[in-house]
Amino acid sequence: MIHLRLLAALTIFMGLSACSPVRVLAPTPNIFTSGAYPQSEISQGYRTAEAPVFFITDRNATHQGGALSYGNERSSSMAFGASTVAFGKDQNWQTLSAASGQRTRAKKLPLNIIENEEILRFEPTPTQFRVVNGKPVKLPEAVVSYNRKRAAFQDEIREQMRIAGKNEVIIFVHGFNNSFEDGVFSLSDIWHFSGRNGVPIAYSWPAGAGGLFGYFKDRESGDVSYTHMTLPTKRIV
Repeated sequence: MIHLRLLAALTIFMGLSACSPVRVLAPTPNIFTSGAYPQSEISQGYRTAEAPVFFITDRNATHQGGALSYGNERSSSMAFGASTVAFGKDQNWQTLSAASGQRTRAKKLPLNIIENEEILRFEPTPTQFRVVNGKPVKLPEAVVSYNRKRAAFQDEIREQMRIAGKNEVIIFVHGFNNSFEDGVFSLSDIWHFSGRNGVPIAYSWPAGAGGLFGYFKDRESGDVSYTHMTLPTKRIV
């Protein structure tokens, strides 16, 4: 069953533009406007105005001014990392949680990505192989490398679930014509107004081609990303 707070938050984002140049924290859902933002239910490790929002992406990595980000071109390998998101400017947890329970805020709270950190990158697909008796056989070293990185990924998620205080994750997959930042910000809104319930993970596929025929390129990118979306998440708990 979808958590009621998550459902309330989701209704907000149906009308939001994913392509807005400046993103601000979404309006407070009605369930919280009496000042009832559930900060007491949030684990101590997640009571912060700068929080990690995790991502898995097969977008190409870009570097602008030395800062890591991800574009709309496809990568043959999948990266796992964390975006440090600032909820408001010069906020602390007390002021952020108070504003998150107000119907009308004194000022808008911008969302900003302070830093993207790539924690690990899986091997390119398809997995390296050799042909034996007319059939492809994965190279043993490639299988070992994949299993090692899968284990590291699972260990990180387990640690984050420990910090969250719940063995739960929120996985968000954006739609057509969204940038990497769009996906992270949308999940930031959803996660924050679901009471920061569980570990937030955005799956960011290489959408956002733009232009007259952008939809068709995005659709092709979605087809390519299907092979990456069978993520190594089983048996984490």
